Amino acid sequence: MSLEVCWLAQSDAAVPVSDEWLTEREVRVAATLRFPKRRADWRLGRWTAKRALAIYAGLSPRVEALARIEVRPAPSGVPRAFLCGQAGDVAISISHSHGVGFCAIAPRDTALGCDIEWAEPRTRLFLADYFHPDEREIIGEDARIQAERSAIIWSAKESTLKALECGLREDVLSVRVAPDITAERSPGWLGLITRHGPRTFQGWWRQTGNVVWTIVASPALESPTPVSCRPARGQSG
Repeated sequence: MSLEVCWLAQSDAAVPVSDEWLTEREVRVAATLRFPKRRADWRLGRWTAKRALAIYAGLSPRVEALARIEVRPAPSGVPRAFLCGQAGDVAISISHSHGVGFCAIAPRDTALGCDIEWAEPRTRLFLADYFHPDEREIIGEDARIQAERSAIIWSAKESTLKALECGLREDVLSVRVAPDITAERSPGWLGLITRHGPRTFQGWWRQTGNVVWTIVASPALESPTPVSCRPARGQSG
């Protein structure tokens, strides 16, 4: 079996206003989110993940079919996929920022993390506090390049901490990032490596406009593929 990581991005404009695509449990969770932005981000993340999981599994994209899929947080906070109440055979990771949702899917037992960041200027103090000297050397001094490369490294750190199931509860300095910045820029994914203590993660990054996307996984997988390009398993309702 091919070991692959798949991904999907969605905009907040695609998220239905109604809750027909949510399970009863998810509707109750959404109702506890009092702040509109927090609730909108949560719904965007769930919509993106459910759409990705439906395509990955060859299920119908209809909203009533999506209500058979549920994304529940594990005790660590990491999202877990369930289909008709049964645990799915995949690992997933979710990110969202500036009205864009991002979901990565990989085989079960994969340590998986994904993240979106906007390339934007960061202060010298921020770089000194959260980046190792070798990472700051990669980032450099040019303002435009600094914004891009700091976003790549920061995003890869966040992806790695998600894969470790600890998130930002762990010091970001515990993760070291080495992105491939020598390859010719392309619309596809470029490589990176992250390390946390003795553990190494394979990763990838790409940039579209001012948006940086990263995925990390352990064990090593094939380069990320849009979930829509994955061979269909056959559809069911």
